Amino acid sequence: MTPEGTTPHEARSAVLHHRVAFGETDAGGLVFYPNYLRWFDQATHELFRALGLPLKELQARWSVVLPVVSVQANFRTALHYDDEMEIHSQIAELSERSLKVTHSVRCGGTEVSSGWEIRAWIGVDGGTFQAQPIPLEMRQRLT
Repeated sequence: MTPEGTTPHEARSAVLHHRVAFGETDAGGLVFYPNYLRWFDQATHELFRALGLPLKELQARWSVVLPVVSVQANFRTALHYDDEMEIHSQIAELSERSLKVTHSVRCGGTEVSSGWEIRAWIGVDGGTFQAQPIPLEMRQRLT
């Protein structure tokens, strides 16, 4: 999966391209549904990279992690082995201590799946995890 470049007016979004691997399908030749959630996670990591905010760097600099606290996926049609797809992801909402990332999975211009993740801004201090307000500097970079 590789990110596609973004322009300044698309700063909160990214498009990723992926070809369905044989190992991502079930015995019937359809993409096994948990892969969509794995792809959503990968797309979020790539989205933050495209924003110049790799999650690994956030962890090192801010001592935070962004775990998924809620997720939803909707399926419209199946994907198969070797299908080429795009995942369009964007930061849709910011609250005080969390953010919502939406995803649209498209194949041949048709949306085959959509969903979202809510990720909490969790500070890590000596092995203790606690929700914290998203700092102003970070909020400005995400909006």
